Amino acid sequence: MRSTVIQRILDSTPIHVIESVNANVNKNLKESKMEVRLTPLKKAAYFAISKHGNQMYKKLPYFYHLEQVVQTLEFFGYGTEENILIAGYLHDIIEDTPTSYNELVQNFNIEVAEIVYAVTDELGKNRKERKLRTMPKIKANRKAIVVKLADRITNVSSGGELNDMYIQEYKQFREDLYNTFESDERVHAMWRHLDAILLTGAQNV
Repeated sequence: MRSTVIQRILDSTPIHVIESVNANVNKNLKESKMEVRLTPLKKAAYFAISKHGNQMYKKLPYFYHLEQVVQTLEFFGYGTEENILIAGYLHDIIEDTPTSYNELVQNFNIEVAEIVYAVTDELGKNRKERKLRTMPKIKANRKAIVVKLADRITNVSSGGELNDMYIQEYKQFREDLYNTFESDERVHAMWRHLDAILLTGAQNV
């Protein structure tokens, strides 16, 4: 029920005024568009969820792994480097889904597409051959190295049966990607973290 005061106001207002107000309200509602504005990082997260679909990381939705990679990047000091974080969400998207390089350029930018392309495995008869063809791409792109290190740290930290493989191939992995002249201390911190896990593990094998 309307309150008495509101009813009195309505009763005393000419009908044409009420109709005019209603018409303007309806017009404004039709013309107004509710726009959901996503930050590029949130867009990348939703894009990755959509593209990876029902893929799993161990027993969890694949996005769990992607979120871990981004959190690892933030932990090592890359929280303000948007393109690196976006590439963290998208690093497996060309390799594991039908998404193309051009689609990443159109939805994000060339730098993001280049980082993701760099960390995407090339074709090969086996893992050794694929990595032999892929590592030069990664080393040629400094930001791709950062994303790859975050990915490897995440994979190793998650544990599982692949850790023995990561330990066995770490020496070659390090030779392929380590740059003595890298001036970014954050990168060296990531290498030290991997060294502490994988070099120690290698000594215990």
